[in-house]
Amino acid sequence: MDSYGYIETYGYVAAITAADEGLKAANVTLKNRYFVKGGIVTIEFSGDVAAVIAAVDAGVEVAKRMGAFLTSNVIARVDNETKKILVNIESPKGNNPNDKNPSEIEEKSEVEEKTEENLNEENVEDNSILKNELEEISEIENVEKDLNSNDDFEKNLEIENTEENSNTEEIQEESKLIEESETEQKLIENVDQKLLSENKVEKIEYSEHDEKNLDSKNKIEDLKKKYQKMKVSELKEKVEKLKLDYSPSQIKGMTKKKLINVLIEHYS
Repeated sequence: MDSYGYIETYGYVAAITAADEGLKAANVTLKNRYFVKGGIVTIEFSGDVAAVIAAVDAGVEVAKRMGAFLTSNVIARVDNETKKILVNIESPKGNNPNDKNPSEIEEKSEVEEKTEENLNEENVEDNSILKNELEEISEIENVEKDLNSNDDFEKNLEIENTEENSNTEEIQEESKLIEESETEQKLIENVDQKLLSENKVEKIEYSEHDEKNLDSKNKIEDLKKKYQKMKVSELKEKVEKLKLDYSPSQIKGMTKKKLINVLIEHYS
């Protein structure tokens, strides 16, 4: 009998049942049982290799059915030095440090049960604390998401407002240009109408007056060229000197083209 087999279970009942099943399944000897902390019990078989393997397999199967199996192992041809650490279950009472009387076993079982209950209570409390922490973290993340969403909304709103303002300015510039162009066109039409009107009144195909009108038109062109060469500030001063119905702010906001048109229109 040089081989040893071990089955480790959770709880003493499962260990007894596994030992009984192993002894019935093969010709082996129950050498010892060891009580490990935490309610773990290890039983030890000895015998031939084949018999020990059969006994361990049978014990493992019943321990698994009970849901108390932890681990198992078979050591074939145990070395003599290893045998020194093994304790015989048949040794005289008091020589086996693992031997305990029934009252000690019951007391230990009660202590283990209480310890297990305390551990379960601590686990429940820890799980509750962890759950609360996770809920707090989730709430914080949701608040951060809402804040980020509000920031994005405000940024998009600012961009939209900027684009609207830019579009408004462009429209105003276009309106100014159109207004100036229309004013210039009206000015030209007025000059043409004046010329035509004067021609109709005099009913002369060609006269000195027509020549004057032609000179006047040429003067207008000359004035345009002259005013184009002048600075905007100089043109504004000339318009102010005319003392027209324009306020200083209106004159200040006029473009060069508008100033030239005003000067030509009121040229005498």
